[in-house]
Amino acid sequence: MPTEMNAMNRLLGCMSSTFTVVMILFITPSSAVTLRHTERASGPAREDVFMSTMQLHTNETRSSLAYHIQNAMGLMKDTMRAPWVPGATNLLFPGATPACLSCQVLAKALFQFLRSTTDTALFYKSLIAICQKLLFRQPGVCSGLINSEKDVMEYVIRRGRASHVQLCGLIFSSSAAPSLSCGLQFHDEEWSVDIPVPFLSSREKWLENEIHNTIEDSSALEQWRGKSADFINGGRPYLKFLHLADLHYDPEYKEGSSTKCGAIICCQAGSGAPREGEAGAGRWGDYGPCDSPEILVRNMLEDIRRRHSDIDYIIYTGDSVAHDLWKLSREKNTKVINKVGELLKEYFPYTPIVGALGNHESFPRDSFPPPEDATVNRKFSNLWLYNLMADQWQSFLPNVNISTEARISGSYSVLIQPGFRIISLNTNFCFKFNWWVLYKSNDPGNVLRWLVRELQKAEDKGEYVHIIAHIAPLYADCYEQWGHQFSRIVSRYSRTIRGQFYGHSHMTEVLLNYDVNDPKRPVGVQYLTPSNTPYRRLNPSYTLFYVDGNHADSTRAVLDSNTYFLNLTAANAHDDVTWHLLYSARRDLSLRTLEAPDWHDLVRRMDKDPELTRKFHAYAVKMSDVLKDDCDRSCRRLLVCNMVESDRFLPRKCKN
Repeated sequence: MPTEMNAMNRLLGCMSSTFTVVMILFITPSSAVTLRHTERASGPAREDVFMSTMQLHTNETRSSLAYHIQNAMGLMKDTMRAPWVPGATNLLFPGATPACLSCQVLAKALFQFLRSTTDTALFYKSLIAICQKLLFRQPGVCSGLINSEKDVMEYVIRRGRASHVQLCGLIFSSSAAPSLSCGLQFHDEEWSVDIPVPFLSSREKWLENEIHNTIEDSSALEQWRGKSADFINGGRPYLKFLHLADLHYDPEYKEGSSTKCGAIICCQAGSGAPREGEAGAGRWGDYGPCDSPEILVRNMLEDIRRRHSDIDYIIYTGDSVAHDLWKLSREKNTKVINKVGELLKEYFPYTPIVGALGNHESFPRDSFPPPEDATVNRKFSNLWLYNLMADQWQSFLPNVNISTEARISGSYSVLIQPGFRIISLNTNFCFKFNWWVLYKSNDPGNVLRWLVRELQKAEDKGEYVHIIAHIAPLYADCYEQWGHQFSRIVSRYSRTIRGQFYGHSHMTEVLLNYDVNDPKRPVGVQYLTPSNTPYRRLNPSYTLFYVDGNHADSTRAVLDSNTYFLNLTAANAHDDVTWHLLYSARRDLSLRTLEAPDWHDLVRRMDKDPELTRKFHAYAVKMSDVLKDDCDRSCRRLLVCNMVESDRFLPRKCKN
């Protein structure tokens, strides 16, 4: 398992920036209580740096953050011993690791401080100074991160009902900190989405039997095992579509620049030159914290156009904007979003494209306020973004009218072919690093209620549906209550929903929906397609899916998938820009079909076969030269268990 500091490093690119800066100062392998004894090689103790900076212009009053932190730490001093000492007790936060303890102490102090004063200018000035001294040395990073987000944070904390424990529950149950879990989950008042009772039509009964017979008739399917996706679908037509995800185009990428620049993302003109003995950013991208140069994006799109000219349509599940979070603005985001749209239309001018909204598209990043709250909407509206995206999505589909919901909540529904509908859902409302989840957690944006209405209309018309979105509802970054309500919807409409496609993770992942009324029965598959960007030590990739096509008995089921990747090491060292087939799902994972029961069977096989799990992990990290062999027993367990028990409201399947 990674150390706490390794896991915390992952938080830097994921968490809400202002709170990250506060918390990272104290979350080290030592507990918050012993920080006063922790010396830095180049300066005084971290606590001394923080306290001296905070107290430059403050008196010890209730409006001083230092005052609240000192009080909290004083309480801890007499009520606990270091949690890593055998037999230690922690009377304030039983069972808490140092990281979780620090989070709760600092979050409580932050909440008390912001709720007791509006004079925060000196606080943010001090926070920026601390950040520059201890975290990001590159000029402008700290001020950009904190200033872009502070207004939203203040509003949510002061006017919402959230607690410091809820904030830490969001952080430590996310994908950014899988090894730092302290038993916390985000919980708010119970809520549920109203779902109509099903009426099983004769066609749906036929479909249910057809799926059952297909899964059970292994002799008929054995002929498919071991073959690539270029099959003839039993002589019936099939559709072939391209899934692009997390392109993260960086217009400032500079070949030869530093990959270790002291910022969240490097390889830019402002990153400076590499130090002596260090390699600079590669021509085609880099394994460092670097996003996609234009030359990489164009080469990928050209490879797709040349090798796969027969694709029927494209889905793009968002995140066009790079990870240089401190530079973001409405104007910059708009420019990048439009540039990516222009590139897609340049290479695929006549191919229908259905898009979804990524969390990086908003400004501030990850900020998705509930549009149904008129007061919030007046001050923090994302209307500019929804209108921008709706215009782009409509330009991708000139002969089809997308639904008006796109301009309200960033979601929409489109009939891509007769009897076949794609619903693009804005799942960023459930993102754990969206501050607004702490303000309203009961179906923010009303997108789940809207989804139920769309699915009911599709069911009434006999349509089949594919759902696309950026963040998968069962992924760790979507808060659990929202994800469970989505599971209820999938359980109810499993005969209508025939495919689900997401991004955000940057890796290949498959998460299974189980029937909430029969938790042993798999009813849906959430495909998390790996990223186009190499950000965070990955190879760039793209994925093709095959779907049951246009014929009288079509179920629009997912039939197979192929993922292609570019090895960055070879590309940069030898200018060998060749996109290789990474894997074909049915052939290389020995899947009879891509229906949920067969994925469930794969998990059972992975549980008993470590080599198969290592193979899946290598596919998940896209054969990254620095990650493909790095999966120990804990990694394999996490990989398997995440596939089958991502809905935290259902009984566990990985008890042993």
